[in-house]
Amino acid sequence: MRKITILMTMLFVLTGISYSFSQISISAGTTVTQNFDSLGGAVNATLPMGWKVDTANVQMKVKTFAGATNITMRSGGNNMSSTAGNGSYNFGAGDVVNATDRAIGGLSSGTKSKSVNIYTSLINNGTSNITDFTVSYDVEKYRQGRNAAQTSPKGKAFRIQMFHSTDGVNWTNSGNDFLTSFPADDTTKGYAVAPGVTANVVNKTLSMSVAPGSLIYLAWNYSVDTSYTSYSQALGIDNVSITANSGVPIVPSKLTITDVNSGSSPVRNISFSVTVQSTNTQNNPVNAINDIPFTLFVANGTGTLSGTYTGTIPSGGNRITLTGVLYDVAETAVTLYPRDNADTLLYDTCAPFNVLAVPVVPTRLKILSVNGGVNPLAGIPFAVVVQAQDSAGNVANVSSNVVIDLSKITGTGLLSGTLSDSILAGTNQKAITGIIYNTAESGVSIQAADRASLLFADTSALLTVDGPYPGIANIPTFYDWTPSTDYPTGWYNSGLSFYTTGHVAPNSGKFDNQGDNLVIHFNDSVTHAKFWLKKNSVASPYQFDILESVNGIAFTTLHSYSNAGDSLATPFTEYSLVPSPASRFIKFIYTTKSSGNIAIDEVSLTNSNIGITDRSANPGLSVRPNPGNGIFYLYTSSEGIYNLNIYNMLGEQLLSNVFNTHQAVLNLSGFEKGIYLVRLTEKSTGKSTTSKLIIN
Repeated sequence: MRKITILMTMLFVLTGISYSFSQISISAGTTVTQNFDSLGGAVNATLPMGWKVDTANVQMKVKTFAGATNITMRSGGNNMSSTAGNGSYNFGAGDVVNATDRAIGGLSSGTKSKSVNIYTSLINNGTSNITDFTVSYDVEKYRQGRNAAQTSPKGKAFRIQMFHSTDGVNWTNSGNDFLTSFPADDTTKGYAVAPGVTANVVNKTLSMSVAPGSLIYLAWNYSVDTSYTSYSQALGIDNVSITANSGVPIVPSKLTITDVNSGSSPVRNISFSVTVQSTNTQNNPVNAINDIPFTLFVANGTGTLSGTYTGTIPSGGNRITLTGVLYDVAETAVTLYPRDNADTLLYDTCAPFNVLAVPVVPTRLKILSVNGGVNPLAGIPFAVVVQAQDSAGNVANVSSNVVIDLSKITGTGLLSGTLSDSILAGTNQKAITGIIYNTAESGVSIQAADRASLLFADTSALLTVDGPYPGIANIPTFYDWTPSTDYPTGWYNSGLSFYTTGHVAPNSGKFDNQGDNLVIHFNDSVTHAKFWLKKNSVASPYQFDILESVNGIAFTTLHSYSNAGDSLATPFTEYSLVPSPASRFIKFIYTTKSSGNIAIDEVSLTNSNIGITDRSANPGLSVRPNPGNGIFYLYTSSEGIYNLNIYNMLGEQLLSNVFNTHQAVLNLSGFEKGIYLVRLTEKSTGKSTTSKLIIN
């Protein structure tokens, strides 16, 4: 027989994209801080200026600042899944979307993101050398991990280690003062209240000299110092503080007004606030060596200052806020400047502001944002920020509590959850959280109204509410809980853990608690939903449901297994169902539990074009060895002309060829490790069969 070798060469062309990331200015005697709260709740969040992130498939690998990106790959918060995907993360301390306290970090898997790096770049914009830095930050744990490497000696654990560099390419380990690691846990579950653990790195010295105009790069590397990277902890950094030090004390050279009345226009003869700061000539804060008494003066305006318009910046500090300043004329474009009493420092004139004749009175409500500008998800809580304003759109504090009621104006769905809250007296806005909309659709609008009807209501711009499961799996789609593999796109696990026994190979998924569920969102009609189930010490009564839905919100029963009806078997048993042609979601859920758990394995959704059959049960096509290292032998049951197609688990075709014998050699040594589908179609009959193929 003639053997045919089928080769496929995969060429990836990387297109260079140029980004402009400004360095963060720092000088001797100043401090740079970053709490990452500007990330918001987005999955693909944009990092603050001067910060970047990347991943590497090698442990303890710090790459280059220039090659990194400023966008995160994923998000996480409370109750992170034990099968959450690998990559860089925008973490939220609480609800993943609505938490305002954010952190940046990562999560490793067995095959990818063995390192996650968070970078920053700073430039010495002062006039003197920086001799060293005082660095503080928090390391936060958002998911537990039971990686076996974490039971090894100190250091052999998932950890965050800081590195430093002068060029962003060549890195030096910053030492054990900047190493934070955690012992192994007995689970890979998230925390009900995240982060579950926080370790503080406080006032550690980084001995590195930086001349004026020179750069320093810092990198926080999340990794493990062995090659075993599965079952990892999810770690992030937060509350970074970097102080530049010098052997020569740095003294302030200028006084600057940084704020007038918190951005609102003052009112004639009503006290307002002014904040004064000691800085260098680049307006970077510099702590006072001795007390700095000062006086405010009018630079532009016909009025006179009175009240509390003098103050003192205390030794060791760099700012003070005067809260009793008065101005006696209502006019526009007023400016002030601070002058130290010794008249030895420079000073800046503040930005122009208007002084009003009478207080601003709120007349209307304004919806500032819905879900932080990101499309809400149907059935998932989100937030609406409402502000009190005057008729010209100026921010206006309310004199007494204002109760706000939210309602739906357009859209077919139901608005529920927290639909009322209050703007408190003396403030001007409120973020109302816990709002839920139950339908995925466009053209939705929400109204905010004053319950007392004293302020005009406001209606939001038209919104698009996305489905609760935005990722979509391409049919065919398959998963068998192979160790160290992630769920495919469009698969959503809520509560499932790994079970050590599978149908054919080790490992399967385990529904351990009532309510544990797995949802699959797919792109096309499904003619066969196949899966293997096994009950383990399950007592009556119990119920395990397979549900279907067209929108991912309203589910109907496709089939139920229970002690009172179609009972599950104790050994792994294959089941096959046919969803409605309109269905695009399937949910497996442990609805009622008395005791015991239910295992699931080898779940496949197919249509008439591409089917999946178990590798051990398909007589028409045999693939050997399977799993293999990339060289496979294909055997068919008879001679013929066959079309051969290889697909990944997203349903994307990677290879197509023809052979006219009943055996062939398939060389996939250039493919990445993972699970693939090999589909064989006999040209004369059109009959096809598909098998799973694993490269290890």
